[in-house]
Amino acid sequence: MMKQELTDEQLSILCGEALTEKPNQEETQEEWNRFAQRHHIMDVPTSQTGGSMEQHRTNPSRIRTLVIAIGTVAAAMLLGWFLWPSSPSAPAAEDYFCFYKATNAPSQVKETINNGTCRVETPPATIKCVTLADGTQVTLSANSALVYPVTFDGKPSREVELEGEAHFKVTHDAHHPFEVKAGGMSTQVLGTSFVVKAYQAEKPMVSLIEGRVKVTADDTSIELQPGQTGKVGNDGIVVAKTNIAEVTDWMNGDFVMDDTPLATALETIGIWYNKTVVSKQRDRTAKRIHFRFSRSASIEEVVEALNELHIAKLKMEKNRIEVE
Repeated sequence: MMKQELTDEQLSILCGEALTEKPNQEETQEEWNRFAQRHHIMDVPTSQTGGSMEQHRTNPSRIRTLVIAIGTVAAAMLLGWFLWPSSPSAPAAEDYFCFYKATNAPSQVKETINNGTCRVETPPATIKCVTLADGTQVTLSANSALVYPVTFDGKPSREVELEGEAHFKVTHDAHHPFEVKAGGMSTQVLGTSFVVKAYQAEKPMVSLIEGRVKVTADDTSIELQPGQTGKVGNDGIVVAKTNIAEVTDWMNGDFVMDDTPLATALETIGIWYNKTVVSKQRDRTAKRIHFRFSRSASIEEVVEALNELHIAKLKMEKNRIEVE
């Protein structure tokens, strides 16, 4: 059977963008009028023609033909709304699972200052070190953005916003608490070292390396101890033991995946290189892998190395990764 490929429109649906709206009543009536004209269907009251009822009664065979035709039109309209794409030769987007959808990341590090606020954005496969006015050091991961005030003078607290992932080494100041807002989650500290991760629609999380932090989300607060990760879930904040080597691997220039589900690995790789990752093989991507590789390698080299594990077949297809 011929291999089918997803279009960009299919990927938009698959990775979270909305379907088009259903046809409204006017559009439905217009389509019916065109159909009626093609098949010479007329709804003419007897009173307008002066003839008898018998003269305008539709032939039974014509009724059957009309019913079949109407059913065909209705089915086509329903399929046009519920299924994608319209071409019968292309696979439905629902057959695929999306692990990560590429974003509009900048091609190089971008810094903008507006009304005393600075925004730093990083491109794929790039990290950026930022030193804040209070001496706090922030290491920004790939495809991430940090928003912070140029100066904290006159402010009761030191507040920054994060999209993506970053490591914070906060300068101690008991009178001015430090706070990171990311993905609907707030992390408050006085002086510590931790990693915050909040990409796209994934649940935000905080991994504490040293010190102490308080994590707040949806009116729920917990305190983390070193070596713990707090992840926002549907039932509040879930605390678990963390592998510091995996949490900070991107800072050391490597992918470190020990007993990691292939699906998680694919999401991590998609984020780092900003490549959409899709698959039809849900069962294979649930398998766990042990994988260590340099983050300075090309995406093609990483895909080739993953294929050598013989767990699933991956390939680059039109600037995205597909799992066959």
